[in-house]
Amino acid sequence: MGQPNHFLFVGFLLFLSQCVRSDSLPSVYKHGCVLLGNQRIYCHGGASRSSPTTKASDTYFNDDVLYNQHVYLDVSKPLNLSSANNQWQPVATTSFTLEPRADFAIVSHNATSFIVSGGIGAKTTPGDQSLAHISIRYNAELNLWSDIKSQNASAPKFNFTFDTQLFGGRAIKISDQEYMINGGIPPNNNTVLFPNTSYVDVEATGPNWSSMQAWTIPISRGGQVFPERSRSFRVASALSRNGVVYFFGGLLPLNATDNYNYKDNMGYYGFDSLLTFYPLKNQTFDAIKPSNPDFAPAERQLHTVNAVPNTDLILMYGGVTDKGASPDFCWSYETTSGLWRTVNFTNGDGAGPRFGHQTVMVGNDSLYIIGGIDGSGVTQKDVHILNITSMTWLNGSATNTYDQTIDAASSSASSSSSSLSGGAIAGIVIGTVAAVALLIAAAVIIRIQRKKKSLLDSGPAPEGFTSSSVPPMMSSAKEYNMDPNSYPPASPTSDGSTTVYSPKPFDGSFDPIHSSNPKPHMY
Repeated sequence: MGQPNHFLFVGFLLFLSQCVRSDSLPSVYKHGCVLLGNQRIYCHGGASRSSPTTKASDTYFNDDVLYNQHVYLDVSKPLNLSSANNQWQPVATTSFTLEPRADFAIVSHNATSFIVSGGIGAKTTPGDQSLAHISIRYNAELNLWSDIKSQNASAPKFNFTFDTQLFGGRAIKISDQEYMINGGIPPNNNTVLFPNTSYVDVEATGPNWSSMQAWTIPISRGGQVFPERSRSFRVASALSRNGVVYFFGGLLPLNATDNYNYKDNMGYYGFDSLLTFYPLKNQTFDAIKPSNPDFAPAERQLHTVNAVPNTDLILMYGGVTDKGASPDFCWSYETTSGLWRTVNFTNGDGAGPRFGHQTVMVGNDSLYIIGGIDGSGVTQKDVHILNITSMTWLNGSATNTYDQTIDAASSSASSSSSSLSGGAIAGIVIGTVAAVALLIAAAVIIRIQRKKKSLLDSGPAPEGFTSSSVPPMMSSAKEYNMDPNSYPPASPTSDGSTTVYSPKPFDGSFDPIHSSNPKPHMY
C-alpha cells in the first residue's frame, strides 16, 4: 500500500526539478520575441539600463548590458500570470556562438524558424557596436542557428539589411512565403545608405526557406520612383486581414543617406496619415488618412502593433518620446472605418505605459507583453497578458499545468490506505520525507508568489486615459515632401508638404518596379 507514496515522491521530484529549471527573464528591453508553431514564445537578445531612462534619445546607445540570451516559454496550455513570468526555459546551447545584440528586426517566416537581422552589438563605444554575424536564422526543429549569406559574395550590396548592419529595423510576416524588413540605420556615421532601400521584401525560393530572394521596394507609382528622403527607424508594422501592411509611428532620420549625424535631424512620423503597402497589388505603396485624424495618437517610437485575429482592428501599445513614456499608451485602429480609438481596460492599467517591450499574440485573444521600460524609466523583466476580446488583464485566474500537478499529488495522498502493513510503514516514511520536502517547496513558492504579487494586482486606470479625456495630440511632423524637384528635403516640421505618395492603388495601373536594380539579391 506504500506504492502510491512512491509515485507521489517521484512526481514531486519531477515537479521540483522543473521548478529549478524554470526561471524569469532578466530586466530587458529592445529584445525580440516570436511565436512558432510548436506553441513556444522564443525571445532573444535585448539590453538593460541600470538607471531610470525616460528620454527616447537615451535609448540609441550606451546601454549598461546587452544580452545574447535565447529562451522560450511554453504557451501550448493556458498559463496564469505567475507561470508566464517564472517558467521561461533556456534553449539548449549549440556550437554557434550567439552574440549579444539589441534593437534588431525579428520575424518568424514559417512555423519552425525565425530570422534575426541587424541590431547593435555589445561594444560600449557608440558607433563601434559591430556584429560578426549581421543576420542569422534559427530552426527550432533542429535547434540550429546559421548565418544568412549571399549566394554571390561579389554581388553589389544595396543595403539589404542582411548585408549591412543596421539597427532600429522592424519586420512583418506577410505569408508563409514572404516577409518584409523595414528601415534601420547604421550604428555609425561612416556608412552611406543608398536611397530607396528602406523597405526590403523577402520571398522564399527553396523548400522550407532553404533559399530566398530579397528585393528593395521603392515608394513608387506608375513607373515613377519617388526620391527617398530618409530611412525609417523603429517603425512598427502589422498585416491586416485584407492583406495590407500598415506602418505606424517611428522616426525619420533625415541624413541617413549622407555622412552626417542622423541623430541631429530626427523627425517623427505622425498618426494622422499612415503609410500602407499592398503585396498583392504589384507591391505598391499608398498613404491613407484616418477618418478622425484630429483624434490620432501622439507620435512615438519603441512601441508595438499587433493585428487582432478575425477582426479589422490593429492594436498599438506603448511608446516613448523625449517627453517620456507615452501616457496614451494603448490605441486601436480599425482598417475598414479608418477610426482611431483609445482602449479602456476593464480591470486597471496592467502593464501600463512602457516602451522597448515585445508583444506576441497567442491564440485569438491573448496578447503577451514582455519586458520593456515602464513609465518611471525602470527596465522590467515582467510578463503581462491582455485578453483583447474583453480588454481584461489576466490576474492569475487561468489554468496552470503545474498547479494541477500539485492538486493531483494532494488528491493522491489523501486517498492512501490507513493500513499499517510493512509496505505501508515504508510508504509513510517516504511520504513523510516527501511532505517535508513539499512544505519546504511550498514555503519557497509562497515567497516567490509574494515577490510577484505586484504583477497580480491591478491599480486604477491612469488619470487622463479614458476616451472622454484623452490628452491633446502633440504636434506631429509631416511625412516627407514627395516633390521630386526638392532635394535634399527640408525638416519635416517645416517643409509644408502634404502627404501624397500616390493615388489610391485601386484606381489605376500598378507599378511593376521592384528596384533600381532589376535583379533580386539571392540568399
